[in-house]
Amino acid sequence: RSTLFPYTTLFRSIANGHSDGCTDPSAPTPEASVPTPATERPLIRFLNSKYGAWVGVALVIIYICAYISFHMWRLNKADSLYDQKRYAEAVHYFQKEADSGNTHSMTMLGYMYEQGLGISKNEDKAAALYWKAVNDEDRPSSQAMVDLAWMYLDGRGGLHKDEQRALELCRRAADADNENGMTLLGYMYEGGLGGLPKDPAAALDWYKKSAARGNGFAATRVKELQQQR
Repeated sequence: RSTLFPYTTLFRSIANGHSDGCTDPSAPTPEASVPTPATERPLIRFLNSKYGAWVGVALVIIYICAYISFHMWRLNKADSLYDQKRYAEAVHYFQKEADSGNTHSMTMLGYMYEQGLGISKNEDKAAALYWKAVNDEDRPSSQAMVDLAWMYLDGRGGLHKDEQRALELCRRAADADNENGMTLLGYMYEGGLGGLPKDPAAALDWYKKSAARGNGFAATRVKELQQQR
């Protein structure tokens, strides 16, 4: 051990590239390694090829589909829970989707605040959610227009009573083919609200349009107004 130990240390130094001055001078000097340019790396070359471009497009499409599917699942979950009267659970999912910008969820969440379903009743929050859904640039909610119009008619949710504003909102909803907007417009013609003259004929026309779309209240009013003639 005493005779081999010094040589063992030397051999380890040479193996590690540190010969402590004992390197063979005739040995070629190793060249410094040059890093491969990023554009020449296999993955970069592939992504820059036409096949890589198609793969990139496919990945984007997959991401978009997954994103849409997730939000559709969450929205359907919220609607299903609401239909089952599991309101507290539905509020959770509607809130998530409302935060993501879904106007249907904003409207439903606003209605649940207005009625106190699964959450403490708060008409001010309901009105704020309705307004947000109405003013969405991409997909304004026609149902939120109707709900907000009712709040203006009654002067609720921190809003001053304003029949003219209510009329504007329900006209927008009716023009968007919302049956509840048509029913409310018929109601306003029937009562002469919002500066409209009392006009049973116009009210009946709007009730008929709404009833044709399955609105039960409108169908009842059609029968009652026809009986009064």
